[in-house]
Amino acid sequence: MVRRPSAGVQRSAAALTSAATVLAVWGSTVRLMCNLYLQRKGARSSLNDYGKALFLMVALLPPLLVTVAFWIVPIGDLGADRIAVAARDYTDMWAAGHLVASGEGHILFDQTAFNAALKSMFGAGFTYQVWPYPPPTLLLAVPLSMLPLFPGFLMYTIGTAALLWLALRSSGLKTAACAAVVLSPAVADNALTGQNGSLTGALLLGGLSLVQRRPVLAGVILGALIIKPQLGLLVPVCLVASGSWLALLAMAISGGTLIALSGVLFGLEAWVGFFVHTRPMIEAILQAPWQALPSQQIFASSFMAVRSIGASVQVATYSQFAVTIVCAVVAWRTWRAPQVDPILRAALTGLLAVAAAPWVHSYDMIPLAVAITLLVPLAGWSCQLLLGLAWFWPGAVVILPIPLLLSVASVLCVTWLAWQKVRHSDAGNCTPVRAPVALRQLAG
Repeated sequence: MVRRPSAGVQRSAAALTSAATVLAVWGSTVRLMCNLYLQRKGARSSLNDYGKALFLMVALLPPLLVTVAFWIVPIGDLGADRIAVAARDYTDMWAAGHLVASGEGHILFDQTAFNAALKSMFGAGFTYQVWPYPPPTLLLAVPLSMLPLFPGFLMYTIGTAALLWLALRSSGLKTAACAAVVLSPAVADNALTGQNGSLTGALLLGGLSLVQRRPVLAGVILGALIIKPQLGLLVPVCLVASGSWLALLAMAISGGTLIALSGVLFGLEAWVGFFVHTRPMIEAILQAPWQALPSQQIFASSFMAVRSIGASVQVATYSQFAVTIVCAVVAWRTWRAPQVDPILRAALTGLLAVAAAPWVHSYDMIPLAVAITLLVPLAGWSCQLLLGLAWFWPGAVVILPIPLLLSVASVLCVTWLAWQKVRHSDAGNCTPVRAPVALRQLAG
């Protein structure tokens, strides 16, 4: 009779195998990215250039470690479905779609009942979740709920990353720059739990970059930001400033159609529930005492950064209001200048959009990654250190005690650098200042 290994030995063997697999994938990714960034016809890349490319890969280590912990390493009884816990943000949306399809959509607006439903679906140990989205999001959630959880998660994660790639390529970014963004810590942070940052980033950046070339299509895409309306707060300001009336009309029609369609399919009760219950819930989360909880640490707004240093809700509100006004003014001036390169303008506007909103998180930092790929070739060494921090923190904040004030300050500093580049650009062209050759190629 063959004696089977003990459960502990099996878990250890599985953990070692999983770790080896992750390291192999990471090593292959390092090699791929070095080839993408550093190969030039007839020229050699410097050791310094290889160091910069290696940094891009090292920045992915925190998300990879989280991936191993949540998805691969065997752990004890969670009291809940392992896949559902690991893909918890996608699970949140999948469950919401399932409830609506089952005629129980009212549960979404009662957090106690919603979490009870989650526990009944996935186990008593499932983590506490909230549903903060407006009813048009259900137009995506309901179809996804018709798929099994894990295949749906894979399709959603890969599909939104592909949509982001398509948006960046259509905006004019070269292949290497797009690869850098799609493999950035911000996108990895999205992929880990099935967040929507890649989707909203594709809508925001893709739509803004198309305003001049395809105004109607741009407006239709930007109108879809109704699924996360805080990110579209500055878009009308930009379109009015540039005189893009056709795009503005298309955006209004697109957003209005999604609002009307969600009302027809899910009932006016969904909108009543959103304004009567969901909005107060969001305000309560923002106004809760700062306790450095993981759910608070992943915020990326000026409002929460000020709260993190002990300021009152009133002071944080005034601070966020001031930042929002400044962002609106900068957005207006940026879009009044007709000769700015579209992708540079879209990246700056994306940064302004996330800086202007009080409800943004680390997984909303896709515009930050795009802006950094454009700024690195023109930055001096001190600025490159800042850009490196801004690139790194969205994927590391989950496991490292990075002060929220520092994270938000890096976003505001990168926004200022992008604004300076816009101001001094001549039709989007700047003279590189001691930029490594490979990184000049990266930004195209």
